[in-house]
Amino acid sequence: GLKGKIKKENSKRELLSDTAHLNNTHCAHCLQPYRLLETPKRQCLECHLFTCRGCSHPHPEEQGWLCDPCHLARVVKMGSLEWYYGHVRARFKRFGSAQ
Repeated sequence: GLKGKIKKENSKRELLSDTAHLNNTHCAHCLQPYRLLETPKRQCLECHLFTCRGCSHPHPEEQGWLCDPCHLARVVKMGSLEWYYGHVRARFKRFGSAQ
């Protein structure tokens, strides 16, 4: 399912981050080479790898781009409300503890 797809993309990104020179010339997602004017590269706000226009999503709140896998991971995280519980836990970490 969706989590398996994210896991597969994560392993591909790990491989690409180990070979940084490859990511400077090829998209981290579709592995197509960048062409200066046709497919400019965009750096992901989350994983910091470079992707082409077709493999990235604009993220206006943070004034940047997210690659497809990071965008998908955020959608899944928000859908599962994991982000909410993480924020609530962090905010009320000491609530009810002995003072």
